[in-house]
Amino acid sequence: METARLFLLACALTVSACATQPPETRSGFLTDYDQLKPDPEDQSLLWWESEGFDWTNYKAVFAEPLSFNLPADSTSGAIMEADLQNLSNFFQETLVEQLGTANRLASAPEAGVLRASIMVTDINVASPALNALSTVLLLVPLDRGGASIEMAFYDGATGELVAMGIDRKTSQPIDFAGGFQRYGYARQALREWTEELDSALQTNP
Repeated sequence: METARLFLLACALTVSACATQPPETRSGFLTDYDQLKPDPEDQSLLWWESEGFDWTNYKAVFAEPLSFNLPADSTSGAIMEADLQNLSNFFQETLVEQLGTANRLASAPEAGVLRASIMVTDINVASPALNALSTVLLLVPLDRGGASIEMAFYDGATGELVAMGIDRKTSQPIDFAGGFQRYGYARQALREWTEELDSALQTNP
């Protein structure tokens, strides 16, 4: 029994390592995918930015409503419209929570404001029942979820494209927080992207 547990956990860790590779989706949302290059510090991120781009030149972000373009041949194809709206609302609430309290969330694009346009291109739905069972047997939730996005950033005054990227966030086997809700890991991914956006405005990574 103990050997089986260790074997299943090792398999989960192996799958987790593979999940850090950049997503292959090209939805057509971005203008030129060939310009995207792997980020040396984040294996899941493909990124491009214009010469001289500096996050700290912008005092705030204007975020357009989250959009979705999900593949019909994945688990995300079965997601109800109401669930997508709930995820979009959660993203907006998280933006207000993370950036709004520090006056880094703008109500309109203008000089000194970065306009963010983000499309969710995949959502991996977790199975709460399976994760409850694997947590009992292996002490970890093994059915991992997450989300992929394509993102474009424009200068708020000129409308010029200044940065764009593709990213995917997938839960790790030791992540318990989102494993017992169908969209828990997807919500966790949206929160992490919001936190990274807030950090970038302050530090210019």
